[in-house]
Amino acid sequence: MRKLLPILLLLVPPLASAHDLAVVNGQAITDQEVYALDPAAKENPQKREQLLQELINRTLILQAAKKEGLDQTPAFEKELAQQREQLLVNAAVAHWLEMHPITPAQVKARYEQLVHAAPKEQWRLREILVKESGEATKILDQLRQGESFSNLAAQSSIGPNAALGGELGWVNDDQLPAPEADAVSKLKVGQVIGPIVTPQGYLIVQLLGRRPLVPAPLAAVRQQITNQLRSEALNQYVAELRKQAKVVIHTGAINDAKKPE
Repeated sequence: MRKLLPILLLLVPPLASAHDLAVVNGQAITDQEVYALDPAAKENPQKREQLLQELINRTLILQAAKKEGLDQTPAFEKELAQQREQLLVNAAVAHWLEMHPITPAQVKARYEQLVHAAPKEQWRLREILVKESGEATKILDQLRQGESFSNLAAQSSIGPNAALGGELGWVNDDQLPAPEADAVSKLKVGQVIGPIVTPQGYLIVQLLGRRPLVPAPLAAVRQQITNQLRSEALNQYVAELRKQAKVVIHTGAINDAKKPE
């Protein structure tokens, strides 16, 4: 075995040694520190020089701060403790998520739920919104006589898109108030319906087009769904921790803290 040892040692790749790029008041700055900031600096001398200068400046500021004893002040110690706690919280969350990964089956199941609940088509609409029912009736009569919907919307509508002839563009049914969505769902392209009573007034709507709403493929929303499931799982975990803990909230003290002195 002793004879084999030198051979085995030759098989172990040597550790990458750091090279000093600068020395600031006796404190070395190595190439490894630069590459840790941006590995691309290995092949980019300009980037390497830029990062080195930034590290020199940072080192000088740190040295000046320590010389003045800023790292020993109560304020600094408090801030350091708070940051340490936040790092620990982040580590705990990351560890829990690592131990409870979201599975592909969970993502697929949630995706299928979303697709099932999603609107199946979109409508292209334009609207005229007025305050009085009599005015709505008058506009409907004008439309029956061949007046331009766009012109009447621009002249009479108090809706936000009046200047565009009442054009809303393409919308989903869940973007509309229930009475309007129900009414529009029964229309054929080109038809007008109204007046529909809304909290804002009386609405006249024309359906300009219909098109199927194709859901995004799973690959395009996989990460978004995964993040949502992670957030839900983490919230449930925190809720379980609260159930198992004894938490006493002093409501009176909270209310007193809100009172101005």
